[in-house]
Amino acid sequence: MNIMVSGLIITAIGMGLVFAATVALWGLMAFMVGLDGKITPAEEKQSEPEESGDKAEEPSDSRKMQAAAAALAFALADRETRDAAVAPAYTSLPGVWKSVQQAQVLQEKSRLFAHRTSRRS
Repeated sequence: MNIMVSGLIITAIGMGLVFAATVALWGLMAFMVGLDGKITPAEEKQSEPEESGDKAEEPSDSRKMQAAAAALAFALADRETRDAAVAPAYTSLPGVWKSVQQAQVLQEKSRLFAHRTSRRS
């Protein structure tokens, strides 16, 4: 058997295994999503209050206060994330990594210079 043929066979086996694993993971994910879809609607039906009559009941004062508190908390958190998202001011100082790299370049140049001068002597 030629080395090229055996290499192609090994490659085909490897690619087949990768493809099979991908299909298996895709099937597992589809199965898990299907389970989640079956469980969630039953829970939602239990948690929803039943409406009696044509009009929905008005929320109580405590519900209104909770909604207002939640809206305020969201607004404050949103403002903090917007303030944090502002780009930092540009600094003219080079970063630590750039300084280290420049030091390494200078050290290498000094080695070359020292090597050349020692050969001339």
